[in-house]
Amino acid sequence: MSMSTNELSVEITQEKDTAVQQLLDNLQAELDFLRDLSIKDRMRLVKMGRANVDFVGRGYRHADGNPEKNSPVRANVQIYVGYSGS
Repeated sequence: MSMSTNELSVEITQEKDTAVQQLLDNLQAELDFLRDLSIKDRMRLVKMGRANVDFVGRGYRHADGNPEKNSPVRANVQIYVGYSGS
C-alpha cells in the first residue's frame, strides 16, 4: 500500500465526533494521575535498545504461549505499542 493512496473513505458525523470527544474527556478524567513530561523528563527516561526489546519480546512470547499462567508480563508488554509480537 502506497503512503499516498487513500484507502479509507468515511464521513464522521457531528454526533459521532461529539460522542468520541466525550469518551476521550471521560478517559482523561479517569486517568487524572497522568502528567505531561517536559523535554528534560523525556531525556532522563531509560531507552530500550535492541537487546532489551528482544528480551521483552521473548518474555512476551513465553507469556503468550502459556496463558494458563496468567503472567502479568503479558499485560504489561501489550502496553509497549511498538512491539509487533513477532
